[in-house]
Amino acid sequence: MGGIVEKAYLRIRQDELYRRKLKLKKINIDSITEDITKDCWNYNIQYEIFLKTSNLLIIKLIGTERTILFKYHKKDRVLLRDYREFLNRLDICKVERGIYITTGVFEENINKDEKGIFSKRVKKVDGIKLIKRQLKFNKLSFLEYLPQ
Repeated sequence: MGGIVEKAYLRIRQDELYRRKLKLKKINIDSITEDITKDCWNYNIQYEIFLKTSNLLIIKLIGTERTILFKYHKKDRVLLRDYREFLNRLDICKVERGIYITTGVFEENINKDEKGIFSKRVKKVDGIKLIKRQLKFNKLSFLEYLPQ
């Protein structure tokens, strides 16, 4: 049922979503890093930046109750190979939960996981979900993804 509602939403707001996706892709990684680190500082969450490039940010967020590996990826389509690399990094860092945000979409193999291995460990957020969750779009907010 959720898929039907989402398709209807997309058809109605297709032009607006297209403009917002373009804006989302123009936001640079430095401003995203700055927003996340400011939120971490304000909420007393430790962080370790593992990788930061012009289109990728991987950061470990260490809260009092939970540790999360956060990945923001500016890519039109996340391939299974990219996703498995993220899962390997989860194992290397000994982190149970991860958040993978992309400005594009996830490959169908990732979304249609039959065994549920991927969905339990990693919260996947594509560009459309990210746009719909943001109340004020002039500045992205990542507060809901921070650990407690």
